[in-house]
Amino acid sequence: MRFLGRLLICSPRALLRCDLIVQQVYNSGTLSLIIIMLSGLFVGMVLGLQGFQLLQRFGSEEALGTAATIGLVKELGPVITALLFAGRAGTSLASELGLMRATDSWGCRSWVSTREASGRRCAPGYHATPTAEGVGRATTRTVVTSAVVILFFDYLLTTVFL
Repeated sequence: MRFLGRLLICSPRALLRCDLIVQQVYNSGTLSLIIIMLSGLFVGMVLGLQGFQLLQRFGSEEALGTAATIGLVKELGPVITALLFAGRAGTSLASELGLMRATDSWGCRSWVSTREASGRRCAPGYHATPTAEGVGRATTRTVVTSAVVILFFDYLLTTVFL
């Protein structure tokens, strides 16, 4: 609610441009679904193959479906989805911010709406050195930071809910 409140207060002009909001949601979210679904498919297939081989040793092959489902739905699916989304959408937003800064195509209104929309996750893009190398470093920093935070919270939530 705080985020929504800040978004409504800080960027009223951006909210009037629904076409830009829809475009960003499509670019960040919808286009990420393809890689997320493909990785889920292959992770599930590998988990099934390895799980079957392990369960076959104990004569428990019938437990494979349950084990694979629990592993994917409870643990691997959300973590892989978060990592892939942070990698795809985070790099896109961070590099866009860095390039806007590097080419001086930056306005206060753009900064407020983009900053509020992306949150702190893409702040390195805004603070990037205005060179190709600086934008690359900021993008890498965004992905690494996001991945570490995701994995940390995964561990934390797993310990809390076990």
